[in-house]
Order: sequence, then C-alpha cells, then structure tokens
Amino acid sequence: MLNVYDWKHLKDAECLIEKPSFTKSVNFDQNFSFQCDLCESIKTFEEVTYDYGVKDNDFIEKLIQIDRPVKMNGGIEHWIRNDPNVIDVLLKEDEFASSLPCKINSNIHNNKDEDFVKVKSLISKTMIFENFFLQFQNCEKAAIRIFRNVTSRPSILPDNLSPVTISWLLWSKKYSTTRFKRIDLVEKYTVIGQIKGGIILRLLPRKNCQGICHILEGPLLENQFIVLTSLWDVEYRPFQESENLGAVLEIRG
Repeated sequence: MLNVYDWKHLKDAECLIEKPSFTKSVNFDQNFSFQCDLCESIKTFEEVTYDYGVKDNDFIEKLIQIDRPVKMNGGIEHWIRNDPNVIDVLLKEDEFASSLPCKINSNIHNNKDEDFVKVKSLISKTMIFENFFLQFQNCEKAAIRIFRNVTSRPSILPDNLSPVTISWLLWSKKYSTTRFKRIDLVEKYTVIGQIKGGIILRLLPRKNCQGICHILEGPLLENQFIVLTSLWDVEYRPFQESENLGAVLEIRG
C-alpha cells in the first residue's frame, strides 16, 4: 500500500497543480460551436473511405480542414512489421510495463480495488479470462513515447498533424456486448488504427451539430485507420468472435 505522501504516480507530471490555461486546452469552450454545414450531408462511412496509396497527404489535409473524417484501407502495416505480437513488444519495455495507466475501462479490473495499477498487472489479468475487454490511456511520458515508437503516425498524414500527445490501447477477446464503449478524447485530432480483428466504430456529432449531422457507424478492420477532428465524439463495440487490438493516437496539431 502506498503512503498518502507517495507521489510516484506523478513523477512525469509537468505540474502538480492544474493550471487554468491547461484546463482550457483540454476542455472545450462551452460557447464554441461547430459549422454543421460541413458534416450534415455525410451519411455513411463509405463516403469517407479511401485506399491507401491512391490519395496523398495534401488530400487528407484538405478534408481534415473541413472536419471530414478520413478512413483509409491500409497504411499502418509498419505497426506490426517487426513483430505482430504488439502486446509482447510493448511489455518488453520496462518503462511501459511498469507504467501506471489511467482512464481504465475493463470487465477484468475494478477501479475501486486499486487506485494505481501497473500495465503489466492489468495485462496479466487477461490470461485467466476466455473473454475480456481492456481499454486504457497511457499517462506517463515514457509509456507514451514507447507506445508511439510502436504505433507511429501513418506516413500519409500531413506534417501539421503532430505531435501525438495522448495514446490509448483498445484490446478485447471474444467479448460479447451490445453496449458501445466511449473514448474520452480531448485533443483536436485523433487517429484510430486497428492492428488485429475489428470493431464497430461510431462517430457522434458534437454540441450544436447533434440532430443536424448524422451518426456514422461501421466497421474498422485490421490494417484500417481513421483520422477525425474534435467535431466527433467516438464510441466503439468490439467484434464478438475474435481477438481485437487497436490504438488511439490523439494529436494536438
């Protein structure tokens, strides 16, 4: 048990007292409104899906500038080029394995039981379950850096879509649910890539565009990724009959 004065989980924090300016950067201005003309005519994922190699980064940049999601077939093969067992690759790095994740959502971990749990402890719990889902955000700088080295930005992304400041791991195996899992995104741009298996992805228009723009829902399959802006909230539901592994990269821009 940690002493009440043990602040090791804050060792990578830039400031122990939250600054008002930082709060504003991650919490959307309540008075801000989106231009719903940009999304009101998009009805399906098919309208925003393209083959990698056919389009270039200039094309993606133009669409992102108008808050249009871009889904690509291909383009993240390098995530598994050295080793398809991404979890094993990550766990070989002690700074990742021993890091303390946050915003944990899972059926194999009760957040009330432990205030601080290491990544390797979470992942070890999956071995005793035939079906599970595990979602968490990397919260330590070293863990974010290691995760970024494995799941680096797709090369087709324009240069201004950087740096990756926040990352998430989405992992499940034969997990049956009808409920969608929410990802609490805070940055301006997001890349979601599917390493293995698949998910049903749901994009929900935010704020003043609710009820004007359509909810987009469809599969994100292995070696597909999607780029989107903060106009959209994100939920997903894992495929029920397979093992599914994905990465979420939040980009400040």
